[in-house]
Amino acid sequence: MKNVFSNNFGKIAHIKFTPDNIETSDNESELKIKYSQVKDVSEITTHFFIHLNSGSSIIIPKKKSAEINHIQNYLKTLCKEKGLKYNTYPNWKWK
Repeated sequence: MKNVFSNNFGKIAHIKFTPDNIETSDNESELKIKYSQVKDVSEITTHFFIHLNSGSSIIIPKKKSAEINHIQNYLKTLCKEKGLKYNTYPNWKWK
């Protein structure tokens, strides 16, 4: 897994939430993910994780995001509207 995804860590990417999709893009690619492909959302003190049914996740670092409260509110609303679980782990620490 490290060999497959290691080139993606540290890249600057853009994320856009549209009414139907989550759209991500970087210098090399663009991706549209339908909300039906979202399994759940998790929040720790430093990151948001949008977990997908495929087993992949979209990771949003809070320190790199200018609108943390807006993102948090949007993700909570999205989960409520789509019947998804929003997990919070305020005491979670990297091992």
